[in-house]
Amino acid sequence: MELVQNRLAEEFGHAAGERGEVVDLVGCLLRITFIRITFDGHVRPGYGDGMTTILRHPRPGFMWDWWAVDAQGFLVQFSGGPAPEHLLVHVDRVDAAAAWAEENRPSWFDGAPPSLHAFGCNDELPVYTRNDVPDSPLRLSDAPAVIADVAALVELHKAVGDTWTVHLGQGWVQAARLESPG
Repeated sequence: MELVQNRLAEEFGHAAGERGEVVDLVGCLLRITFIRITFDGHVRPGYGDGMTTILRHPRPGFMWDWWAVDAQGFLVQFSGGPAPEHLLVHVDRVDAAAAWAEENRPSWFDGAPPSLHAFGCNDELPVYTRNDVPDSPLRLSDAPAVIADVAALVELHKAVGDTWTVHLGQGWVQAARLESPG
């Protein structure tokens, strides 16, 4: 670790004795070690196990909503940010579901007391922050069909429960499904 700190200190012009900033930088670098962003806009979380889920935003810079189902069968809404690349093949269906939800379930978007787990992202990195905790979260089986169909395309490895931050690139997303419903 000290070798890394010294090398970073040399690279960024800090004296070896001024380690506070360098240690902060090293900590930051170690936290993002498992995320690689390529020049084509893909985010590839890496675990060294050969299993990589590619995460991508269909229209960087624009808001979009998409859904998933967590490990306990609850509907999870994500706003903005990247999604598993296999979902982008269905972006027209996802957009149609979002349009339907905006018209028929406006409370999902307007800050009303939540009826489903909802997370937002204000960056291109796959880090989503919870909007609020629902008292009685909606199960996928109880969701409107148009939403359930697209949510079933992304299965999460974990239950969101009362988690406040979802780092999609850290083991949350199942591998791409070969067949999709609908």
